[in-house]
Amino acid sequence: MEAWREHKARSARETKEFEALESRLWSETKAKEEAERRSFDDVRSGTVVRDFVSSSTAEEEEARAAFERAKASLASERQRFADERAAWEAKRDDAEEAFKAECEDVRRQFKREKAALMREAEAHLALPTKQERNEAKFLREQLERNEAEFKAEQQRAKLTVDRLRQQIVDLTNEISELRMEKRLLEEKCEVSNRLQAKALSTTPPRRVEPVVEIASPASSRPGMTISSEPSPSRRVYADDTTYFAPRALSVRDPLPSVSDKVRLRSTAGLEREIPHEDGRVERVFADGRRVVFFANGTIKEIDGHETTIFFTNGDIKRTHQNGIIEYYYFDVETWHTTHPTGVELYHFVQTNQVELHAAGDEPKDKEILFPDGTLRRVYSNGFEEDVAGL
Repeated sequence: MEAWREHKARSARETKEFEALESRLWSETKAKEEAERRSFDDVRSGTVVRDFVSSSTAEEEEARAAFERAKASLASERQRFADERAAWEAKRDDAEEAFKAECEDVRRQFKREKAALMREAEAHLALPTKQERNEAKFLREQLERNEAEFKAEQQRAKLTVDRLRQQIVDLTNEISELRMEKRLLEEKCEVSNRLQAKALSTTPPRRVEPVVEIASPASSRPGMTISSEPSPSRRVYADDTTYFAPRALSVRDPLPSVSDKVRLRSTAGLEREIPHEDGRVERVFADGRRVVFFANGTIKEIDGHETTIFFTNGDIKRTHQNGIIEYYYFDVETWHTTHPTGVELYHFVQTNQVELHAAGDEPKDKEILFPDGTLRRVYSNGFEEDVAGL
């Protein structure tokens, strides 16, 4: 646009200059023609004619020569004016062509810029509004929450499925063990019956002593206490056998521990090794322990008062003779102890936190021991109390 304005101003100036030049030349030409006309009129007048007739031929020739020179000068001026006009018109035409080409370039540039602005406007209109952005953000957050909940649910389901599978394997192994123990007990009973029959035939009958029961102090809830170390109840029978009742669980109970699984593969003290058709291999040791290696990699150790099972995924299950079951979840590093009365004790290894849940349906009474020693009691009615430094 600026070049177009400069071109218009320059063309206007040149037009004015040309018009001024044309007016000046026209004025000069008119003045010369007027002077020649007057001189010619004087010549034609009577006086001039008389003078001319009476004058000499040299003066007439001189006048004619001056007239011809003036006429030639006027013709040259006209020719020069025509040439300058033609040159100016040619220059004007060139300037107009250049101006038109420049205008065409500017028009094309404006067209491209307009198309670009239209595209930008369409792109801007295609952008989401603030409300749409907020809705998209809300939907993304909701989707992330749903995905997190789904993953957590999947993890819980996986743990449940793994536990159930291990329970199935455990039950299968226990069935096999019970069948084997049944055969052993049958053999022992047969031997005992023979020995008893032999003893009855050689010795007088033995008087049976009454049962003596030594009970532990009463607890506020079966299997649940907050005392430092409860003493288990004990029954002594006439044949000198002793049965220990399950001790009450407490948040002060130490973290359960098991021996190294590698130790079970040692053959020190091995008496015999019994292979079975289902792929199990049973080892019997001199100290009375029995270790069973299953085909799927599970190892079971039977040691008098307790039975320990090492699963392939790292989980451990230990069943005591008094009915207490301890289960270690390898994935979450948690010990879960179950009392025969239904009381449950959780040891969270990572956080060093202990929780004791009473028996019965939810909501339950709970005791939570934090790593700093704070004991929190949560009752089924929703009431909570903290006891520091117990």
